Amino acid sequence: MAWLIARRIGTGRRASTVALATLVGAELGQTLLLSGRNPLVVATGLGSAGVLAAIIQLPGASRLFGCRPLGPLSWAVVLACSTAATVTSAALPRLFPALLTGEGPRTPAVPNREHDRGSVAA
Repeated sequence: MAWLIARRIGTGRRASTVALATLVGAELGQTLLLSGRNPLVVATGLGSAGVLAAIIQLPGASRLFGCRPLGPLSWAVVLACSTAATVTSAALPRLFPALLTGEGPRTPAVPNREHDRGSVAA
């Protein structure tokens, strides 16, 4: 989704950078969400986000990693899509617990038609 939005407002290379930052941001968001406010995890997650932003925004590093520096609108797309992905990953298991257990919907058993007719196999 982030790539599609970014592609509408910029170049393909910039859209790829937005998609990368969104993916990493969503992963960091999920990590922070599940960390239980562990200070070490929070510091590491925020530090990682800072390093990612620096790599993207610094022209030499950005070129080295094949990225394009992002403007405020692109960063807004990154933040919105990362947040949406993080919230969705937390909400879906609560809304649909069967997704975690692998249980599908219960269906009634199919009756044995041969037994119902009373026929006997020879």
